[in-house]
Amino acid sequence: MDPRGRRSATLARLASPVLLAVTALLAALFLLPFVSPVVSGARWDEFILAFDAQRLLDGQVPYRDFFNFIPPGAFYVLAGLFTLVGRGSLTAARYAGLAVALANGALLLALLERAGWRRAQAAGMALLYPMALFPFWPVFSHHWLVHAACFAFLLLLPPGGVRPVLQSALLGLLAGLAGMVLQTEGVYLALLGGAVILLACPGHEGARRLAAFGLGAAGAIAAWLGPLVALGAGREFVRDVILWPGRNYSRPGSDNARLLLEDVPDRLQALWGGALQPSQGWPHGLAVLAGTALYASLLAAVAALPVLAAWALARALRRKR
Repeated sequence: MDPRGRRSATLARLASPVLLAVTALLAALFLLPFVSPVVSGARWDEFILAFDAQRLLDGQVPYRDFFNFIPPGAFYVLAGLFTLVGRGSLTAARYAGLAVALANGALLLALLERAGWRRAQAAGMALLYPMALFPFWPVFSHHWLVHAACFAFLLLLPPGGVRPVLQSALLGLLAGLAGMVLQTEGVYLALLGGAVILLACPGHEGARRLAAFGLGAAGAIAAWLGPLVALGAGREFVRDVILWPGRNYSRPGSDNARLLLEDVPDRLQALWGGALQPSQGWPHGLAVLAGTALYASLLAAVAALPVLAAWALARALRRKR
């Protein structure tokens, strides 16, 4: 390569991370106002985590001293943050939620680039995560936190690196951590990890990796539940986190019992209902646009996934002929 070509290639390599950093900074500046309770009023669900995180700092034991159907991971993380800032604070919790949303965007960018997306395309899709989701729900959420575990889990797949047994154990650790933040995602990652390990490496080696995966998951769960059991909250944990959601969370008539995307028309109507009212101000307009973009992307993804899956299956079958 001639000197001019090498210089151009060097500038291109330097420009890419700088452009990413500038884009991330602009995204953070755009999202920062949504942290304010003046722009985004207090949400009922954020108190479920923030108030119970403060209870931990006051010496109470989850499930034994108070009810919560959410696993302990999210409010233990938030309690740790409150310890750093000196006291419980919804503002600190919201800043933490923004940081997690931006971190998830970075993880999604890495995941898409590893899947073969060009950087510009991957960055555009990764930006959709914080730009559309955080204005819609600008709080510290166990959902944002478990997505970090899910994206990290997918980045480690498939388990066939230099140390596949250690990699399988790390996958199990992430699945266990996810389960201690949100029950369903822990189950999904456990099933996905086990299936991928057995399909990628059947036989004795697959059994070794699967055992490592199980040990990693068990270790993560034990790290969270061990102290609770020692403090006399083991039975209450089962009652509140496993039995209660199974009986009540998705019972008929509940919003959580709806089919996937069934409530999109109602939510869009609620979003746009006050969009034209001057009293709502420009922050509400931004939230409306972000929410609409989110639902449009979800509908597009639901339509595209079966087509892409069929196309990938057809390619795989052609290669086997």
